[in-house]
Amino acid sequence: MLALVAAVLFIVRHKRSQLVVNVMLIYGLLVLISTVLFRSRLGAEYTAMTVNLDLLGTWRERFLDRASGLVELIINFCMLFPVGFLFSMTRNGNFLKAILTGLSITVGIELLQLVTFRGFFEVTDIIDNVVGVAIGFGFGKLCRFLWRKLSDAVSRK
Repeated sequence: MLALVAAVLFIVRHKRSQLVVNVMLIYGLLVLISTVLFRSRLGAEYTAMTVNLDLLGTWRERFLDRASGLVELIINFCMLFPVGFLFSMTRNGNFLKAILTGLSITVGIELLQLVTFRGFFEVTDIIDNVVGVAIGFGFGKLCRFLWRKLSDAVSRK
């Protein structure tokens, strides 16, 4: 609720690109809170396995050994989807900048989880999050295209 109220206030007071930056900051804080700050610390039995660089093993585990694997994949896609979407909304939104920003964010999250023992450092999470950024960027560009077409059609009448 707080993020929604803040976003509405920024819409009223700031330009669109400043709004996007502010919404990104608020969203980034919410992601940090949910992925690191409010997580329980891992027990001592997990400290030896906090880094998982096995890409194929993790994917196999997700889809063959655990029923919740698809849900985890979708959550990872969705977590950074807004980063790509918001980058596409800026005037000079650049796909490469969106991807690099998403990569930086997700590597930062994974490193924080590693050093604070609040989660596992997993390569698959990084890939999933970056794919989510790309999907968000594409969806944002599609929305902008459709909005322009709709606006043009309405202005012609």
